[in-house]
Amino acid sequence: MFECLTEKMSNNIEHEQNKLYTEKYQNHTPTGFQLTVVDAYKNIVDNIIYRGEYCMAVFCKQIGEIEKSIMDKLSTNTNMIITEEQQKEFDNATHCYLCNKEITMNDKKGC
Repeated sequence: MFECLTEKMSNNIEHEQNKLYTEKYQNHTPTGFQLTVVDAYKNIVDNIIYRGEYCMAVFCKQIGEIEKSIMDKLSTNTNMIITEEQQKEFDNATHCYLCNKEITMNDKKGC
């Protein structure tokens, strides 16, 4: 969400009669923002509020940092916690549980 100051604009442009147009009467100058980051379960992970000069540059920097943090988490491989029974089931699988295609010796497990 952004917060802006509005400033009146002078509008000295004449428009043709019977033509559609947009009349510009205000200039919106961004002055602050609130950025809420939520996870896949709709839990709030971070809430950033900023007011001040260069708010658009600060916003872009924050978005970049959030992206890096998310990509770091998504690219980290972690071992799954599964039972011995689940591991045996996985090792003995002959068909992919997602697409039902047969798993051959050259395939990696999964699609």
